[in-house]
Amino acid sequence: MLIKSVKLYDANANVLKGEFMHGGPVSDCCFRDDSSGFSAGGDDIAWRC
Repeated sequence: MLIKSVKLYDANANVLKGEFMHGGPVSDCCFRDDSSGFSAGGDDIAWRC
């Protein structure tokens, strides 16, 4: 199974903060701070969430 999306949640409020779709499988993701992060995919694009 290939994962092509990254979802960023506020776990305390149980609220979806953002969702980003990649054209290829997600390679990696990481948090920048408490409210944002980055994701990179097989489509050679990095997103700031």
